[in-house]
Amino acid sequence: MNNKYYRYAVIYNYLINYIALFDIDYEKEKDIFLCDDFLEILLYTLENNSSFIYFSKEMHKRIGKLIIYIRRNMESNLIDDILNAYNKFDKFSYDFYEIEFLYKYSVISNELTDKAFLWNKKEIERLVKDDYHMLLILENDKSYNKYMKSFTCNMDYLLFVNKLINVFPRILLDRKYKNKLLKILEYNKELSKDEKFLNINDTLYNRIVYSNKKNIDRAFTMRSFESIYYETVFEKMIVLGEPYNLDYSDELILEIMYEFIEYYSIKKLCTKTMKNRIINILDNFKQNIKNIDLNRYNEHLVMVNSMEENEYGFIKNYLNKKGIYYHSEIYSKPYIIDEYLEMINLDLTFLQSLLCDQEYDEKYLKHFIYNDDYVLTIRRYMNDCPLLLSNKNVSDKVIKTLNCIMNEYKEGRLNSKDYYLKNKKMLNKIKKGKF
Repeated sequence: MNNKYYRYAVIYNYLINYIALFDIDYEKEKDIFLCDDFLEILLYTLENNSSFIYFSKEMHKRIGKLIIYIRRNMESNLIDDILNAYNKFDKFSYDFYEIEFLYKYSVISNELTDKAFLWNKKEIERLVKDDYHMLLILENDKSYNKYMKSFTCNMDYLLFVNKLINVFPRILLDRKYKNKLLKILEYNKELSKDEKFLNINDTLYNRIVYSNKKNIDRAFTMRSFESIYYETVFEKMIVLGEPYNLDYSDELILEIMYEFIEYYSIKKLCTKTMKNRIINILDNFKQNIKNIDLNRYNEHLVMVNSMEENEYGFIKNYLNKKGIYYHSEIYSKPYIIDEYLEMINLDLTFLQSLLCDQEYDEKYLKHFIYNDDYVLTIRRYMNDCPLLLSNKNVSDKVIKTLNCIMNEYKEGRLNSKDYYLKNKKMLNKIKKGKF
């Protein structure tokens, strides 16, 4: 897909969201609505929603009005397919609002610890409307020059950029768009004195600057962080057999469990004990989620029961992520495996530390400074989610910790040459943005 077509696909997607939330005069936009390019995006949107159920009943009705208008005013082979996709809808939800919230506010914060994601329906609708207009302004050079000042030091603009590059990261391959997005972020650096605002601004700036054809699709979102966070929680529960206060009524966590099961099945990472623990966790979800999708649940239960057992699959995969050479001595010395697996708790502590703001030094810093395995945990998540370190709040904490560790070596309180070199190399990597 060339850049121009991709840009229009993005605009059409934003327009469909706008139409689904607001009543508009179709005649004013008939040049858009009555063309096959738009119909293709509309069909894709409807098919995607039928799989994930994120439109509300009100949104569905508005889309229906648009389809009636299109059917009356043009002929196209796509119209029957659109009607079929539209008529398949038999379930509705307000997930659209939560998805919008997560894409816009995909910043790591202590809200994740208690899942207190609070979104305001009217505010999300306003932002959807503004997003569409901001996108049109970006597309038009004259409009961009006229409204550029209104975007500067504007939090809504940062949220707009965050969602745009999370949902459509390949827009950054268009140099025109990339330069325009960066220009406002550069002005913000010069003009704003708000530390929280600048943290978000700098995170976005780094993400865009370091984007290229190789890493463009590896978007870091709140969903990305949730996935690696709960994957580590599941490891604690399933690999180590240790308890965790999991919210078994949360469908999003169950979805992450499904992803966990699919990955472990493909990679053949489970022992018999791990399989039994997964089945127990699935049963807890089944008991606590109302109207659970039994077909999807049973599909993954069968997947677990059918997994090929592998005694050393997980430990080999885990050590590889840490950059540790797996050697045959492990087979004859199980206590070595236990020592390595204990690093899972450090991994989880590291992720929890990213949710902490003011208490980081007091609760985590000293613990990490005197733990040789801290750098191995950083290496793991650099492999699992490279763009995690592009988040300024994350990189600031990691750089601060690694600087403190290097100072301990300088003062002679730490003396492992091997770990000194590992920490030094990691610190240089992160400072240079080589994720």
